[in-house]
Amino acid sequence: MQFINALLRDVDHLETRICLRCEFTNHGLDVLLTDLKQFVDNVPLKTQIAYYLDSTDQDSIDLGYRFDRPAVNLGNPNEMFEVLFE
Repeated sequence: MQFINALLRDVDHLETRICLRCEFTNHGLDVLLTDLKQFVDNVPLKTQIAYYLDSTDQDSIDLGYRFDRPAVNLGNPNEMFEVLFE
């Protein structure tokens, strides 16, 4: 987890970070981390998981500002549809 966070933190370009995050998401990392954080007692690991999930949210917000709109909830198909067909 620390390696993944270090890898993403060192990337300066938002687009590259989002592409890397999409790869991790496509392989199920987000779902795994969301489930895992409920059962882990290891504080450093919980901190790394929280950092990854929080920085994912921040990248979504930053991407939204780039297109002059608030972040889109990618888990909501209706919201995604509205954004695509505005």
